[in-house]
Amino acid sequence: MCGSLWGISKAAVYRDKLRICDDILIIIRRTAGLIRCGCDTSEILAELKAESDIFSDIPDDFSVTEDINEILCKAVEKSAAEGEEKNLLMRYCKELGTTDIDGQTAMLGSLAELADELRERRRADLTKYGRLYRSVGILFGLMAGIAII
Repeated sequence: MCGSLWGISKAAVYRDKLRICDDILIIIRRTAGLIRCGCDTSEILAELKAESDIFSDIPDDFSVTEDINEILCKAVEKSAAEGEEKNLLMRYCKELGTTDIDGQTAMLGSLAELADELRERRRADLTKYGRLYRSVGILFGLMAGIAII
């Protein structure tokens, strides 16, 4: 039983990475839509906070004079994202609002492609390693049970 639980918990790590990639894609696509609609930064930040757990640490009472890139970067630092996901989010945070609408949509388009590639790799890892960890966990559990008997 413990071996199975260990395998399931190890596979859950890969599932969480895939979920974060899904969140990143949603964030990028939603931001692109908001920018095309002409929304201002406060509306974008409110939408990001409502849309994803990654940006749940964005304060409700930020002032217009504060640097939104810094606010977003701090939220990403506190999030559960690690590795390539965190690098992609930090790039998003640093480049958001730095150019005109056309530059922003181009930047978000390239980030969406990178996020989509990363998501496909994470999905392949989940398929490959998730099954492996679950199977190994079950086998170790059976082996331990046989050894006890």
